[in-house]
Amino acid sequence: MDFGRIHNFEEVNYQLPSLIYSSLIKTKDNKKLFLGCPVWNDPGFKGKIYPPDCSPSDFLYHYSRQFNAIEFNSSFYATPSKENIKKWDEQTPSHFKFCFKFPKFISHNENLGSNRHVIKEFLDAVELLENKVGVLWLQLPPQFSPDSFELLHKFIRCYQRPIPLAIELRHPDWFSENSYLEKVFDVFSTHQTTFILTDTSGRRDVLHPYVSSDKIFIRFTGNSLHQTDYERIDQWISSIQKSFEYINECYFFFHQPQEHLGVELAQYFLEKFTFEVQQKPKLKMYQEKQQSFFE
Repeated sequence: MDFGRIHNFEEVNYQLPSLIYSSLIKTKDNKKLFLGCPVWNDPGFKGKIYPPDCSPSDFLYHYSRQFNAIEFNSSFYATPSKENIKKWDEQTPSHFKFCFKFPKFISHNENLGSNRHVIKEFLDAVELLENKVGVLWLQLPPQFSPDSFELLHKFIRCYQRPIPLAIELRHPDWFSENSYLEKVFDVFSTHQTTFILTDTSGRRDVLHPYVSSDKIFIRFTGNSLHQTDYERIDQWISSIQKSFEYINECYFFFHQPQEHLGVELAQYFLEKFTFEVQQKPKLKMYQEKQQSFFE
C-alpha cells in the first residue's frame, strides 16, 4: 500500500489514539482474531511459509493454512469470476475469511455505483463463498470529500446484504473537523458499518479513534521491519486486547514494501498477543513434511 508511505518515517509520532466506541455492549464470547496480508502470490513467501518448490497454483492453499484471512485487493480491478471463486473455495479451509475490496467501478464512480446492477453482480459473485467472506470493504478515493456525505449515507442505507460492510475514507477534510467524523460515526454506528482504521506513516490523520461496529478492521503499513514497526505493533496489541471487551472480531492486515515481510511482523504480533480468542492463526516457518499450521 503506497498510500501514506514516506521516507522520513523515523520522525513520525506513532502514538495511537484512544479508541471511542459506539453504544456497544460488553461481551465475553466468540472473540476472533483474523490476520493476513493483501496478497497470497508474493514469491517471497516461498521457503518462508510456503514450500521452497511450491507452484503458484498452490500458493493460496498454503497461505490459507498459515494466515486465516486475506485483504483481497485484486477485486478492486474486476469482479471475481465464478470459476475462480469455486477454485478458491476448494483450496481454503472452512474458517478462512476473504475480505473483498469493492471494485473501482463502484467505489470510484462519481455516483458511488448508482447503477445497482453492477453492485448486485459483485455481491452475488462473492457471496458464493458464503461464510468464508469476512467483511466487504469500500475504499473511497482521495477526492471523495464531506460534500458527498449524503451520497455515502445513501449507499450505506441501501446496502442490504448479510456480509458486514467496512469503509475507508481518505479525503483530508473528513479528518480536519470533529464534526465531520462525528456525523460519519453516527451513521456508521446506526448501520453497524465498520469504520476502517488505517495506520500509515505519512497520513496520521486517517488513523481516527472511532469504533462503530462490533468489528475492527485495521490496515497497517509497515516500514520494512524497522524498529518503529515493532513499537507500533506493541501499541496495537494493547489497544486491540482492550477493544475485545466490546468487539467480537478483529481483522488486521499487514502491508509492507515487500509483502512477505508481513510474516515476521505477524509472528511478533502473535507472540505478544495474550487475549484469549476462539480463533487465530498459528504461523510457522516452513519445515519439511509439515502437515498442519492451524490450531
